[in-house]
Amino acid sequence: MIKKFFCFTAVLFLLSLSSAAENSGKDSRENLSSNAAKYSRIISLAPAAAKSLYQLGLDEEIVGITIYCPKGKSKKEIVGTLIEPDLEKIVSLKPDLIVASKEGNTKGFIEKLRLLKFNVF
Repeated sequence: MIKKFFCFTAVLFLLSLSSAAENSGKDSRENLSSNAAKYSRIISLAPAAAKSLYQLGLDEEIVGITIYCPKGKSKKEIVGTLIEPDLEKIVSLKPDLIVASKEGNTKGFIEKLRLLKFNVF
């Protein structure tokens, strides 16, 4: 339960971080919804993060998930497992945001994604 809360909080923080300074006088929900629109191709490499993204209403923006992630309402590409994601599949989906978890995803894999210039949180 604590892990799910942390993931949800982290996703909220990520999505509102860049616009918070620009829109400091606006409501935080307004910041979140305007910043969430910047991500149109999201891959989740963590089941709890995928669930949080769905709860934020980003089902249509999620293009890739692991076999352990909840499926959502629209079709998603499977990008491997939590421990062994498929790098080629991820690259082919051209995501503008990849959400990963330190618990399952190896640090080396996340670093590979960052070296390939992917936005990884």
